[in-house]
Amino acid sequence: MSNKEKTLVILTPAFPANESEVNWVHSLQLLLNSMKGSFPHVKISVISFIYPNANTAYEWKGVNVFSFNGNKIISTGGGGVIVTDDEQLAKKAKHLTTTAKASVDEYYHDEVGYNYRLVNVLAAIGVAQMELLPSFIKRKQECVSFYKKNLTGVADIRFQQELPDVQTNGWLFTIQTDQQKKLLDHLNKNKILSRRFWMPMNKLPMYAGCEYVQKKDNADYIYNTCLSIPSSTGITDEELEIVVREIKTALS
Repeated sequence: MSNKEKTLVILTPAFPANESEVNWVHSLQLLLNSMKGSFPHVKISVISFIYPNANTAYEWKGVNVFSFNGNKIISTGGGGVIVTDDEQLAKKAKHLTTTAKASVDEYYHDEVGYNYRLVNVLAAIGVAQMELLPSFIKRKQECVSFYKKNLTGVADIRFQQELPDVQTNGWLFTIQTDQQKKLLDHLNKNKILSRRFWMPMNKLPMYAGCEYVQKKDNADYIYNTCLSIPSSTGITDEELEIVVREIKTALS
């Protein structure tokens, strides 16, 4: 890198609450701390797609992005919001997401932009959903508690562990079992929609030729052992009982 000031933008599923936290994406934190020391002239912005709810305030400078896609706890049907304490970054984001139009008098765009704005109608839906968010999270957490209570000790089922200062919002309840395929086939056969965890990026056809560096392929292991089970805010207690019953039947 040259000494000319540059900006490095990094996208990550989550990030530590502060510089002393070492349990969240520790390798990424070490990388950034090293880069900050080696390239002090580079401004580093982190775009963090945060799903868990942290009880502590995030101290890292950068950007947090919240998705309002249709499968999220609250939804506008699409889109999302960017939250930042950096005024320049906020102006840049707004410029790029409104087609990078630089003139009010003519259709002049000073760089490549995108029409990613959240229109007023969808924003209104989001505001209404926000009013229901506490009840949505409550129901999600009820689902988490029910599953953990009734599936603990069943075959080799394992759950994601929560850190003491983190409270899950229960967005997509996922269990882990080495009998993933057997359980998945049984649930879907009985019309209980379940699916494997996200396929690793290096397995997608458009990235097949890219170099994949790893010592232990944890992503592949998670993909082949984890599956998400029904946990919609609209699911009934009776339906939760059916899911548990069929899981026990499949793994008995």
